Amino acid sequence: MSLIDIIVFSLVLAAFSRKIANATQNRINFSKCDVGGFTCSTNILNNTTTLLLSFSCPAKDVTIYVNQFKSPYNMESLEIEDCENVTVSLKSADRRYYFEKLTVKNVGVLTVLAHRLWQTNAPKLVRMENVGYIRTIPSFAFGQSATDDGTATGTTAAAIAGSTSGLRRVFLRNVTVDTVESNAFRLHDACANFTVQNSRINRIQTSGIDVVLDKGGEFLVENTRIDVFEHLALRITGANAEFRNNKLGEMWSSAVNGTIENFKFSHNAVATLEAGAVAILCTRARLSHNRFEYVRSGGFGKISPGLLVESNRNFGQLRFVYEFRGNAIAAMDAGGLNPDFEAYGNVATDVLVKKNALLCSCFNIGWMFAETGHGFDSQRLRPFYDLLTDAGNENVCLSACNFPLSKAAEIFKAGNCPASDAPDAICSKTTNPIPIATTPKTIYMSNFSHKTRKNAAIERHPPTSIPLLLPFIISLTAYYNVHRV
Repeated sequence: MSLIDIIVFSLVLAAFSRKIANATQNRINFSKCDVGGFTCSTNILNNTTTLLLSFSCPAKDVTIYVNQFKSPYNMESLEIEDCENVTVSLKSADRRYYFEKLTVKNVGVLTVLAHRLWQTNAPKLVRMENVGYIRTIPSFAFGQSATDDGTATGTTAAAIAGSTSGLRRVFLRNVTVDTVESNAFRLHDACANFTVQNSRINRIQTSGIDVVLDKGGEFLVENTRIDVFEHLALRITGANAEFRNNKLGEMWSSAVNGTIENFKFSHNAVATLEAGAVAILCTRARLSHNRFEYVRSGGFGKISPGLLVESNRNFGQLRFVYEFRGNAIAAMDAGGLNPDFEAYGNVATDVLVKKNALLCSCFNIGWMFAETGHGFDSQRLRPFYDLLTDAGNENVCLSACNFPLSKAAEIFKAGNCPASDAPDAICSKTTNPIPIATTPKTIYMSNFSHKTRKNAAIERHPPTSIPLLLPFIISLTAYYNVHRV
């Protein structure tokens, strides 16, 4: 080890030591009820009296080791509230599971202590509510651990309840978090509920939230702003996951990853959706009433049909759902709307593409009407885009006049573009002719159900102005940029 390495290591070690020393200066221990900020109430749990403990900070800065503060043996829950600055650690001297519920609420600044070398034990339920600022939720802060026999032991309230060890429910409400570090929440054993509401998170690192839900478990993110999802930021396995009414910034590839039976993504505002940002296997995928400012090529291409349970069932006996309804897309690359057509084309699928709004400029959607505008297998994608431009599905241009996309398609196929790229340019119906090429028209009588797919039929017509030269060049360039090594 070089001298520089030794100096750097010494400085890091000194800083960590100071942090621990400062955290222990106002370390809180329980002595008795109604002393030192503690108040108690009782509850009857399985015919046994347990304590509900509440702590209000008597000082500006306090630290509490929730598994090591000389708590009553029969404590069922601990509520930490009305604190200016509080530091919480779930460090545990053993693998025992002591109490049922931990709540931290009405706190100015919350610091969570964790270290990969520590044994941490979280109670069955963790709730953080009305927390002004959390700089980081560190790696290995909230995980699951069990005693040797998988249950709580001794005379603790957890043992009285007969609970299995490990964190099962997490609620974050009205909290501000700068960074959720990798493995901050690692819940692989039947998590019942993971909820984030009315909160703001700056960044979720890779595997920041990694949960396996139980059979009836739910994952919900609602009314929350998340600025950056790193790769594999959310890893979810379970029956139900929903994102509703959120403001989401950069969603990197596989930002939301997993196997989810029912996936709902509605009323969200998304700044950038990278290729494969939502990479899931699901039975029913419903994306509705969202606004996407920019969708990269392949943004929706990793939403695929799959099963959470009953994996031995014949896929031919199932029916999957892909619903894309009421969404607005301000800008997208060529192939931005492409679904996972290869996977959906091999199973019976109900595909709904209705009442969406797209910016109807030559640059933004011209590629849709080029023969190779959808990538290497454009013809297999044609049924999806036929649905999109079908007048009965009521898709429109993103404009003040809600110009029908079916009519815009006719304009583009005629070899014309709106006079400008402004959203409302299509409303004037003033177009600029651009160079066109002519090829025979090809019609494919197919859909997303392999049961009803028929052999492709080719009808030869007199030369028509179908593909546009400019969108053709744009689409090929975008395809090369996406697929080049």
